[in-house]
Amino acid sequence: MNSEEYLIRLEVFSIALSNGLMSKSEVIKWADHILLESAHPDHLVIELSLLENKSTNEIISTLNGYLKGINHKISGRIVLGMLYKLYHDEQIPFKKVLDTIDWLFWNGNLSIEEENIMEFFGLSYDFVEDGILDSIEDAKEEVLPFLENYKDFDLDDPSNWERINKSVENKLKNGSL
Repeated sequence: MNSEEYLIRLEVFSIALSNGLMSKSEVIKWADHILLESAHPDHLVIELSLLENKSTNEIISTLNGYLKGINHKISGRIVLGMLYKLYHDEQIPFKKVLDTIDWLFWNGNLSIEEENIMEFFGLSYDFVEDGILDSIEDAKEEVLPFLENYKDFDLDDPSNWERINKSVENKLKNGSL
């Protein structure tokens, strides 16, 4: 794993932990795996491995302290792919999907086109309450096809991130996202 892939993965961990898409034990398990495989693991990996008794917020703080404001578009797009898979596999409710999209809108580093689309999604529950949308099913009909564009992103397959990212960029350029 190269250094950019490593930083992207750490950022995805931070976003996923912040939004309840991943548990701290999954991050620690990854760190333990890296420790076993690497002759010279990064200091952060060692630290993450030792944080089992710390809170999720402390782990997020540790990750963010290491990342120091690094914000890759691919990280947010991987999280959008995670949302698609987690919802599709019925592991998270649709409200969690919308809340995470809203979080990414405010905190992610996605394109203006993506943010314009996501701004509407973050307001979906309000739109249902205000009668702008008839039901949350109407929101699902908009959100799920959008997320499907990111379904091929896989946190454990960094070799394909750039190819998938280019595909998303092309869809954005062509207005077909």
